[in-house]
Amino acid sequence: MKIKEMICRVVGKAANKTAKDSANQTCLWWLYQPKVPSKVQKLKKF
Repeated sequence: MKIKEMICRVVGKAANKTAKDSANQTCLWWLYQPKVPSKVQKLKKF
């Protein structure tokens, strides 16, 4: 059970970092910027 909890913690941290990075980026081509959930918008730095 301990291994499963550790894997879940690592995956959760990776998902959180990915969401933060995604919230602080814009589309490189300016053609399509997907809508982000409101919880992810709250992670923006600015």
